[in-house]
Amino acid sequence: MRRPVAPSTAYARTGEGVPPAVCDPRLVQLLAMRAHTAELLPDLVDLPDTRPVRGALVPVVNTLREEDRVIATLGDLAELLPDRAPQSTARALREAGWLFPMRTRGVWGFAGTRLGAPRAPGYLELHARMRVRPDTPACIAGKTVAMLHNWLWRPVESDIGMPPGVKVPRCLSDYGVHRWDPQIGFDEFLGLPMWKPETLLCYMAARPSRISWEDVQEWLWAVCENLELDLLLAELEGRHRAVWMKTGYLTDVGERPDLGHALAAAAPAGGRGPYVLGWRERRWPTPVWESPVRLPQYELVDYLLPAWWCPKLGFEPFEPPKTWESD
Repeated sequence: MRRPVAPSTAYARTGEGVPPAVCDPRLVQLLAMRAHTAELLPDLVDLPDTRPVRGALVPVVNTLREEDRVIATLGDLAELLPDRAPQSTARALREAGWLFPMRTRGVWGFAGTRLGAPRAPGYLELHARMRVRPDTPACIAGKTVAMLHNWLWRPVESDIGMPPGVKVPRCLSDYGVHRWDPQIGFDEFLGLPMWKPETLLCYMAARPSRISWEDVQEWLWAVCENLELDLLLAELEGRHRAVWMKTGYLTDVGERPDLGHALAAAAPAGGRGPYVLGWRERRWPTPVWESPVRLPQYELVDYLLPAWWCPKLGFEPFEPPKTWESD
């Protein structure tokens, strides 16, 4: 049995010559809309690893592209194509190569996103998780904060921060995790929460073994340049005196001695120095700079920065921080 032939595009546009069975004005309008959107956007044609789609799937793909979406949820697909089950839409687009699977359930990546679309490098899975579970206490953390602010020019591993004791979702288990509970709010990067520079610096002081320091002389000053004293005081509230002193010392080395002196003066009483920065580096051979550096004003003995504060390959003269020279 032969299948009936659908009316042509011209019929859909004008209604002329349309058989009586399809003369309903609403159906004519629907056919006209489908005829108008029946072609993929020019830059999506012949996209590698994809196959052409037809009918109602075409406007779905075009809309995802035009709106620069990097992921699509079941809710997105239901909104873009309400007359079809979103699971069926996702299956058809996956088979055609336009959607690719992700570890987060109910979310797919969109293969047709333009290269310049706004996205957080390395954080597609976190973005997917936050779309379906916005209450997840995860954020961008670690040295990635410096990289995304353009303070650090070399790529680093994508890390996330989560409070201590909170289980990491399985879909986020590929990220490095920094256990820290910020006392202040977050910055935002393309819709994702991100540590403020004050949180990053306090974490560096409290958990130095969780940060790689080999290029610290290239970006520590940029972090300190964007610090605010009120936020530093709030982030340090309730923390040990040693963390206050180490944070103040790092701000001093980062060319903000005003903040360093203010933190040393505001540090809570209790505890006895000297505190040690760099227990791991304490066991290393003698570095470029004579180690350790003793800083009575911060009740601190520093083994860490002398081990790392040196130019790469010797192409630049070694310039120690002024904080060391004054002592």
